[in-house]
Amino acid sequence: MEHQVSESTLLTYLTTGCLLEALVAKKSLEGYTHIIIDEVHERDEDTDFLLLVVRKFLRHTRTTTKVFLMSVTFDADKFGQYFNSPVIGNFPFTSKRPFRNAPIIEVEHGEPHDIRVYYSEHLQKLEFLGGSMNYLYDSVPEIHKLKYEAVAKLISAFDGRREIQRYGRHPKSKI
Repeated sequence: MEHQVSESTLLTYLTTGCLLEALVAKKSLEGYTHIIIDEVHERDEDTDFLLLVVRKFLRHTRTTTKVFLMSVTFDADKFGQYFNSPVIGNFPFTSKRPFRNAPIIEVEHGEPHDIRVYYSEHLQKLEFLGGSMNYLYDSVPEIHKLKYEAVAKLISAFDGRREIQRYGRHPKSKI
């Protein structure tokens, strides 16, 4: 596998095995602000070892790395206990230091949303995009500026719509 990251890389998508290999080689969580591990209920060897390594690094190194474990079917309380952290403060005996379970965030189950498919031609007709999205060399794996801007506009539009639904106002509007 080709390693295609640089100093300006903001997001790295790795398989569980590749992340495990990278962390073991680095021997720390340094350089990672957030680690998101999905489908932790699958319990394969790579995932189990990755959780073990991440827990050890969280416990034995100073890091501000946030770890998110995601699954629809796993026992969140068990993982909360497994990733518990020591309570900060002065305790006479370190063996008596209490631990706090990791926080658990539950996402409420909602109704499935209707899915509408739009192609770039449709978005251009709606004047959502400024220029042409057609490129001669679309098979080359690269992100064109116009495609990047289109995705950014779509995300902004979806976020704005969600804000309006949730709070009754657009996020850019002043209160």
